[in-house]
Amino acid sequence: MKPQNAGGGVFVLDAKNFHCDQNLNGALDASNVRAGLPALKCRINSQNKRGTSAGQPFGEGRAMTELLQKVQGSNPPGGAAFSDCGMGYCGIFAKSIKCTIDTKIGNFSNGGRWSCVFTDGQ
Repeated sequence: MKPQNAGGGVFVLDAKNFHCDQNLNGALDASNVRAGLPALKCRINSQNKRGTSAGQPFGEGRAMTELLQKVQGSNPPGGAAFSDCGMGYCGIFAKSIKCTIDTKIGNFSNGGRWSCVFTDGQ
C-alpha cells in the first residue's frame, strides 16, 4: 500500500476490507519449531471469510492486528470485528482503515502525525 498525496504535506492511506486469519499452533509437539507460535495471514480487498485467498497479501499484519486489538479494547469499543475467537483460531476484519499523515506537524506531544479511522462494517 502506498500513501496517496492529498496535498499540503498530507498523505492518505486507505485499506478496504482488511481480513486476518490468526491460527494458534498449540505447543503439543516439542519437535515442531512452530509449536506455540501464532500464525497470522492478512489481506486487503478481501472477504470476511476464514481461509480466504481473495485480495492482496498485507505484510504488516501483526502490527495492524495489535493496533486493532487496542481499538477494540478502547472505550467505546469498535472499529474491528473479531470473530470465531477460540479453539485456536481468530478472524479479524475491518471494513475500512483510513489513515492520514500530516508531515507538517512538528510537535509530537499532541498525538503525532498519524490519525486513523476504523470501520467494522457491522
